[in-house]
Amino acid sequence: MAFTPSNMNTFRTPTPLNYVDPADPAHIGHVSSPTSKPYKLNSNRISELTHASTADDVTAAIKRAQNLKDAGDIRVIGDFLMNEVDDSFAYGYKGSILARYAVAALRVEDYENAHKAIEMRKERFASSMTPFESAAILRGVLRLGRVSEAFGILEDELSVEDGNKDRLKHRALALASIVSRHFFENEPKVAVKACKLLEDMGPAVKKAGLEAKDLDMPWFRILAGADQCKIANSGTSYDSAVLGAVLEFPLDPNFQEVFDRAGQSNKR
Repeated sequence: MAFTPSNMNTFRTPTPLNYVDPADPAHIGHVSSPTSKPYKLNSNRISELTHASTADDVTAAIKRAQNLKDAGDIRVIGDFLMNEVDDSFAYGYKGSILARYAVAALRVEDYENAHKAIEMRKERFASSMTPFESAAILRGVLRLGRVSEAFGILEDELSVEDGNKDRLKHRALALASIVSRHFFENEPKVAVKACKLLEDMGPAVKKAGLEAKDLDMPWFRILAGADQCKIANSGTSYDSAVLGAVLEFPLDPNFQEVFDRAGQSNKR
């Protein structure tokens, strides 16, 4: 999944990446060497990363490496970003760049470097982490089959917080991804677990004033996944688990299929 850090316009600066405010003690111990070697890339547009590179250069290099699945460049960019550039990178947005990098590394199945970036982001930039970034990382981790880690990110970075609409939205969508993926992969235990978490957070979603149009939950895909899983498991129905979640959320009044199924379930 393509990922774009928030406030990209902030990155549009010619200031070198190694800029450090000498008056800021927070960056002591994280200053880069001005004489370090260049980091060679396969790209014609950005052939190397140096201390003259801008945040835009690094972001563009990550995007190219992800789109072309260039694992070599992913490793080089990770080395530059995590070992060469100090914490003042991009004027407070290094955490967002690390998130972008982690998603790209997960896309090329470089879990080792992705994990390093995820941990650095959490340890040094926790105060600036956004739900959108956390959800993107969670999906990348999930794509590699690391279910326990995905649930860990869910609870660490996307926990239920009353009134926080953005976090509630991205937690709900992340859980929907878990449900859908695991129904289609015939792993109903994980899907049902995620359904229960959706059901539990439903009241907080409604209390926050989120509407169906704000969330755009993929209920039709989830129901299709539940149907496919039912066929693969000798007719075992998962409608009660799915509907338990669905009916706790604000719904489009035209979503007739859910209400039809709910009525059928009540008759049984």
